[in-house]
Amino acid sequence: MARCTGSRACSTEGVIHTNLARRITRMAIEDIGLADPRAMQFSLDAWQSYERLGSPEGELALAEAVVYLAVARKATPPTRRSMRRARRRALWLARGAAAIS
Repeated sequence: MARCTGSRACSTEGVIHTNLARRITRMAIEDIGLADPRAMQFSLDAWQSYERLGSPEGELALAEAVVYLAVARKATPPTRRSMRRARRRALWLARGAAAIS
């Protein structure tokens, strides 16, 4: 682990890790989402650990979050086929409701 030697390096080190923690949390919310609901809490806990412990101990928490998210199940975006099915189902339900009225 490199140590801060200059004041500029010391002032930007925390910013880099905060951006990393923010991106990890964003990945947990957007890419994994409901496929693994614990992913978001895991990433937020890692971010909080980094804020409390600082470097280098807090970096371990961020690294664990990265590994957790890397192996977590990902939420798959809806495919064209599933979107067509959903539209057909909605039309079918709307027609049925219109026939009853």
